Amino acid sequence: MNKKKIGKLHPVIPNILYRNQVSLLGATPYAGKSRMCLRLAAQLAEGKETMFGRYAPMKVLYCSERDWDFTTTQFAEQGYTYIPDNLEFLCVPNIPKAAKAAFRLNPLAYVAKEMFVDEYKPDVTILDTIADFQNVTAQLKTADYGANRMSIMNIQQWAIEHYLAILALAHSPKENEHTRYRNPIQRVFGSISIVASTAAVFILEPIDPEKPDYLKFYQKSHLAKLEPVYRYFHADDYREVSQEEAESTHKGQPLTALTPREIDILEAIPITWSSYSDTVEAIKSKLELNDTNVFNYLKRLVNKSQIAIDHNPENPTSKLIRRFKPN
Repeated sequence: MNKKKIGKLHPVIPNILYRNQVSLLGATPYAGKSRMCLRLAAQLAEGKETMFGRYAPMKVLYCSERDWDFTTTQFAEQGYTYIPDNLEFLCVPNIPKAAKAAFRLNPLAYVAKEMFVDEYKPDVTILDTIADFQNVTAQLKTADYGANRMSIMNIQQWAIEHYLAILALAHSPKENEHTRYRNPIQRVFGSISIVASTAAVFILEPIDPEKPDYLKFYQKSHLAKLEPVYRYFHADDYREVSQEEAESTHKGQPLTALTPREIDILEAIPITWSSYSDTVEAIKSKLELNDTNVFNYLKRLVNKSQIAIDHNPENPTSKLIRRFKPN
């Protein structure tokens, strides 16, 4: 009886991108995910330092929802005056009219037919965004759990068929009072289970939506079983910075814009990240409030940019809270 062989992973960028696998990058609208990935694509193509380290030059295919002129203009804004030899683009709006029907019917099959010729196979394939590379049936059901999960499964099957490492970009809903308290992974597709079969998940969000000078980058590798981490970058050149620098320009509303009760609650919240549940209990005890009162006041303080509530990287079922440092 033949023994079954145990499979192995094929990392292109360890903990980030693997052949036969899909990694997801979710971002709120206009957070800069395309610009970040265009820069990453060029750096990988030329073997330059990236936000994930430095690697030997590799072939990169960037599939864009934007037209050639827009995409390459964005690319030039990253400081490039030329397109590296190892970087190829497929721009959906520039697909010939006669081929549009074939693309809509099966986008991934079209990409393979048009781009994987003369033995060309990219080391890294970037799909910007995932919605444009679903088949026409899935595109009609973008809010449906089954369609989204099936799209990821189809992309992974395509990755296995062609031995690809894929980074798929997704629009994450803009943070609001209904989503800001969720685990950040849930903001990619609305469910943790939808992204559980991916190699890694990343979330890109501005520190301050009103002044997006700095970005917060959530990074979680599933295959490597590493703890999730937060990193911080300057929005202009994606230079990594400390959390303190990233939040240095974030100015909440002046205390005079807060009610006396809001000020009382704010003063009870630590400046450093602390247990959300413990902080709530302390506020309830000190100010004699119930759960609903505290929750509503915390929502107001979040909306007034006075505090932050976020996922606990060390325990996905719990949350952390802190007040922003005074400016």
